[in-house]
Amino acid sequence: MDNASSNLFASANSVVKFNGLNYEEWSEQIRFSLGVMSLDQAILTDEEPAAITNESSELEKSRYETWERSNRLCLNLLRMSMAESIKPSMPKTEKAREFILKIKEQSQSDVADKSIVGSLMSELTTKRMKARIVGIGTYRLIFDTGCFIDLENCLFVPECARNLVSVSRLDDLGFDFKIGHGVFSLYRKDYFYESRN
Repeated sequence: MDNASSNLFASANSVVKFNGLNYEEWSEQIRFSLGVMSLDQAILTDEEPAAITNESSELEKSRYETWERSNRLCLNLLRMSMAESIKPSMPKTEKAREFILKIKEQSQSDVADKSIVGSLMSELTTKRMKARIVGIGTYRLIFDTGCFIDLENCLFVPECARNLVSVSRLDDLGFDFKIGHGVFSLYRKDYFYESRN
C-alpha cells in the first residue's frame, strides 16, 4: 500500500462516521483530514478544470490531473466515512464538492425534525426495559374531556403506553421506524437517522 493510500485509510478510520445527524462535526474532520493530506482541491474549487485534449498545455494537464486525483480520493474518503446504515441513501455523484453540498443540504433540510427526533429517540430508547406486547392495531387514547385520538397500527405495550403519542407523532412527521433484534431504527424518506439498542 503506497503512502497516500495508507494515509487515506488512516484518515477514514480517524474521522467520525457521518450518521445523518452530525454533519458539522463530520464536515470539519473531513475538511481537516483532506487539507492535511493536500487532497482538498476538489472540494475547494467550484468547477473542475477542462478535460485534457491534444491542445492542452502542460499546466492545464497538470491542473486537471491534480484535480482528478483529489476528486477521486476525496470521494473515497467521503464514502468510507459514512455509517453503514446510511450508505444506501448517499448522493449519487462523481464530484466530491457536489457530494458534500448534497449531504449538507440533506442535513439542513431536516434540522427542525432532528430536534424532535433527538428528544423522541431519547425518550423511546433510554427506558431499556423488557416489556410484553399486548396487541397490535388501533389504540384509542381517551382524554378526560371525552375527546379521543385513534392511533393506527400501534404496538400496545402497557409498560410504556405514554410513549404511544410520541410514536404517533413520528408517523405524523413522515418518519418510519423498525424494531428488531433489540434495535430501534428511525428513517424518513428512506434516509436513516439513528439506531439505538
